Amino acid sequence: MDDDFLGTLMFLTLIFGAVCGLIGAILADKKNLQTWAGLLLGFLLGPIGVLIIAVTRSNPDPAPKGMKSVVCPTCNARQNIAKDSWSYDCWQCKQRIDLARA
Repeated sequence: MDDDFLGTLMFLTLIFGAVCGLIGAILADKKNLQTWAGLLLGFLLGPIGVLIIAVTRSNPDPAPKGMKSVVCPTCNARQNIAKDSWSYDCWQCKQRIDLARA
């Protein structure tokens, strides 16, 4: 094959990998995942890496300092409560949840 053709093909492959890596990094950031991992997956695997990131479940935002994140066992609503709380009122189903029994 012609050296010019191989050089062009390699350049286009790198550009395609960089675009897929950028898309993967943006998707990972929006899903609260590691941005560098999205970049690497997109760059190395191309559209397959972007697809993997697209179907991966999002990470929930971490609870603020002094709080803990809990999930209501009745309605699966997530909310933040004080770290030392043993019970809370669910914001969605309005039930009183006792963490010692939940």
